[in-house]
Amino acid sequence: MPTKVGVHSRADQRYRCHQCKRTFTQTDGTPLYGLKTDFDVVFIILTLLIFGCLVPAVVAAFKVNERTLAE
Repeated sequence: MPTKVGVHSRADQRYRCHQCKRTFTQTDGTPLYGLKTDFDVVFIILTLLIFGCLVPAVVAAFKVNERTLAE
C-alpha cells in the first residue's frame, strides 16, 4: 500500500495527506499543538513536575509563567 502522507515543507515541518490534500504538523491534534516552547524544554519541565519538583522551582529555572504550568 503506498504512503498517503508526504512532506509538504521541510522548513516548516509540515506534511500533506495525498488523499484529502490537507496539510498538518506533527503535533496537530495533540496537546502539544501550537506550543511556542521547544519540545525538549517541555519534556524536561513535565518530567520534573511528574517527579515532584515544586512549581515555583520550575518557574524560576525556566522563566515560564506559573499559569502556563497549570493549564
